[in-house]
Amino acid sequence: MPGQLRCTIEVRHDEFFTHPELLNDLIGKYQLGRVVMDTRAIFQGDRTHPEVLAALHAKPDLPVLGHVYNGLLLVRLLLHPDLVSNDAYIGQWANRFAHALGLGYQCYMMIHCPNNQHCPDLSVQFHNRLRSLVKDGSFLPLPQWPIPQQQPLL
Repeated sequence: MPGQLRCTIEVRHDEFFTHPELLNDLIGKYQLGRVVMDTRAIFQGDRTHPEVLAALHAKPDLPVLGHVYNGLLLVRLLLHPDLVSNDAYIGQWANRFAHALGLGYQCYMMIHCPNNQHCPDLSVQFHNRLRSLVKDGSFLPLPQWPIPQQQPLL
């Protein structure tokens, strides 16, 4: 990997969570971040919701990592289609991001939902919560949805 790129690794096998030392040498050698996948909202929420039933088989129920590797935090937050039940998770992650940003970490949030039509509203909710915590002017309001054109990724 080119040295100027910051990369993360996402693993889903249980042993990488019970024995993180299996990855530590690789993560250290390449200065990788480790993806945090938070699926608590669908596994702890109403599992009988039709959209959740369709998604449960595709997403792992793994522990949420508490450690940030090499100052790089990338979170994949899978939220519930019952939008009211997501507030606690959005609040927890906004607080954690505000803290990590204060430490100088690079932070990225990817919000998923079994029905991705909910994602723009959930993303705005997260952004606004984080914006209320980080009051240094670095977070401007998001443009109205739909955004006319996605910015280039690289």
